[in-house]
Amino acid sequence: MISNTEKNRFCFAKKLLNIYPMSYLYTVFGIPIRSEIVLPAFQPLVDNGTENDTIVVKIGKTDGLFSQSITTTRAMCRFNADEFLYEMPKVGKYFVKNGNEIIIQPLTDNMDSVLVFFYSNALAAALFQRNKLLIHASGIIDKNGKVWLFVAPSRVGKSTTALMLHQLGYPLFSDDIVMFHNTANKNMVTPSYPMIRIWQNTLEAQTVFDQESIYQIRPAVEKYGVLFHDTFDPSPREIAGLVFLKIGEEKIEITDLNGKEGFGYLNDNFYRKQWLSGMGKNNLKFKDLTYLAKNTSFWLASRPREMTSFKDFAEAIDKQIISKNG
Repeated sequence: MISNTEKNRFCFAKKLLNIYPMSYLYTVFGIPIRSEIVLPAFQPLVDNGTENDTIVVKIGKTDGLFSQSITTTRAMCRFNADEFLYEMPKVGKYFVKNGNEIIIQPLTDNMDSVLVFFYSNALAAALFQRNKLLIHASGIIDKNGKVWLFVAPSRVGKSTTALMLHQLGYPLFSDDIVMFHNTANKNMVTPSYPMIRIWQNTLEAQTVFDQESIYQIRPAVEKYGVLFHDTFDPSPREIAGLVFLKIGEEKIEITDLNGKEGFGYLNDNFYRKQWLSGMGKNNLKFKDLTYLAKNTSFWLASRPREMTSFKDFAEAIDKQIISKNG
């Protein structure tokens, strides 16, 4: 049974339909998006061309939508191979079906907060349903047009490292997640969307973006979204190398890794990897991991835990890895 509070929140959500008619076209990971609501982080799409590959985003109720048995339950989500429900208390519920439909039920009138979990979780589930896997990485583009990926769990410094390298002159490629695929025997990645997420201390240290490009992602959370639509290129690019980031002890250290070591680090950094087995994607994951490990160069870069600025870290990565191998 739906509580009165949830009913009131749902009434708010339905009112959004009057504000945001179903007329917004975007693209993300090269996939067309047709949305009832504004998705500020996504790249506008002028002409969809075909409806066959589109992901449709709607506002609606998410209760009672499963048509198949739930096979897996994880923290805040329940799912089977084709249907996925994610619930963030007091923020929103997100139902994803067959890789082509996402229904959002807002539980707050703060749509920025609602969209945080759409971008990070609902979209990932839709891609997994399409047999597309994501790496937990941020990236920049080198002088040869190839991509260097910085791979690490949350809060280690992927976004900040990429932003500091951007200040050294490297264009931003993508933040937090990229989609891997193999094309013509090349390791390729497609960027997500033109927004990078940074914490307050990084915001104060960066000098590239002005306040018009920055907004606070969630109330009472000192994390900010930085939009870079004007310079974003959605084209897939070849991987130049992967740099795994780590918090160390005393000094900056950078070392080469072999394929076996790279395989292990990659295995730990597939995006939302805890969902993959429940969705039947382990074979696909192993195939992608194996190919990447055999055909990619890897490095491990660690920085001191007490290091408050990433400037020296970014310069060391540039000097010892990118400029040397790019």
